[in-house]
Amino acid sequence: MAHVLFGSINQMGLGALRSAVARGHSVSMITTPDLASFFRDDPENPILDKVNVETIDDYTDTDALTEAVQRIHQRYPIDAGIPIFSASAWPLTEACARLGIRSTSAKATHLAGAKFACRQRLAERGICDLPCMLAESAADALDFASRYGFPIVLKPNRGLGSIAAKVVSTPEEIEEYYRDYNNLLSSLTGGLRQEFSADGRIIAEAFLDGTLCSAEVAVASDGFKLLALSRRKRSGTTDINELGSTMPGVTDPDSVAHIHDYVASVIDALGFDRGIFHVELILDADEKPSLLEVNPRLMGGTLPLLYKSLTGADVYDILIDTFLDKPMGPPPAMTASVASRVLGARERATARADLDDNWQAAFAADTVFCDIPLQKGQTVERLDHNLCSFGMFAVSAATPEEADAKADRLLKQMEKVIGIPLCH
Repeated sequence: MAHVLFGSINQMGLGALRSAVARGHSVSMITTPDLASFFRDDPENPILDKVNVETIDDYTDTDALTEAVQRIHQRYPIDAGIPIFSASAWPLTEACARLGIRSTSAKATHLAGAKFACRQRLAERGICDLPCMLAESAADALDFASRYGFPIVLKPNRGLGSIAAKVVSTPEEIEEYYRDYNNLLSSLTGGLRQEFSADGRIIAEAFLDGTLCSAEVAVASDGFKLLALSRRKRSGTTDINELGSTMPGVTDPDSVAHIHDYVASVIDALGFDRGIFHVELILDADEKPSLLEVNPRLMGGTLPLLYKSLTGADVYDILIDTFLDKPMGPPPAMTASVASRVLGARERATARADLDDNWQAAFAADTVFCDIPLQKGQTVERLDHNLCSFGMFAVSAATPEEADAKADRLLKQMEKVIGIPLCH
């Protein structure tokens, strides 16, 4: 058995810890007090008491992180360092690179996280031609919009969870974005604030109209693999926030083959040598892909659960085997369709005071997954970015269209039950 090291995780990352422990591996993890707020162990089925968890003060301090990894490595040699959460991906891979520990390429991870540099690399390879520039002021963004037309997208050069990403359609909205940007960043704390402040630059890019899609891909010892394509549901008001996923998102064989080749060229150009990656795309009316961004991590949200319900395969097992350089063979085939929905409030609101403690039970028979820790009288914030959602659920059906319709119907029913206006 192996000794695997994880960087700090999010809630879904607990599944990776469970998979590693269940398969008999020794498991270590390094986190920080602020990043630990992104996961909570299950008190009825705890996993963290079976993991060697070490805490450091600052995950952006790669020297301190390297020292922590080295201490663990000296006690029990580490076979692989596995990034699973965007906020900790580059520091972990950098520490592993310094110590000669198998992991994802630190150079590729850093390049993918720097959106403008990533687009420059891909443009040099003739892969991506989406207009994009560093816009250090509102005047820069206005100049960009005058050349390429509204709407445009403004977002941090580094970041996660769609925080501070916005589609703007007028000069006034550009001015408002730059006025509010520093206030928004100052509201962040700990690792999130450090992630954004590490590179406070803003990029402007042309807005791509089409279907948001994510490709879940692996680079294993036996080559590039396309694991899944999911269609993402976007907010009708912001076009930035994601409201759920449908898998499979693309079913036409020719379209799937074209997306496979396109994403493989992106991953190769960035230099990724090992791991599982979440690649976001926009598909036009003919399902031709254009790159939005590459995330050097495992699929997030409900996607691991959706993937298992469709294929019977645990993506966490695939993740660990990939980092231990085990060949994958052909990716598992999908046998049905699933759709998930995120619960996000249209405005700051409070759940009904008379909400039954077991209100989710009424939906249990129709869902394959449901995690909505909402209680009566609880106040939730507006869905300003993807990290503001307060729950999610997933359903299954024979076709993607049927799964979407079922999920949307349940979302409307939940909205009535909890008394909070939801994003659709």
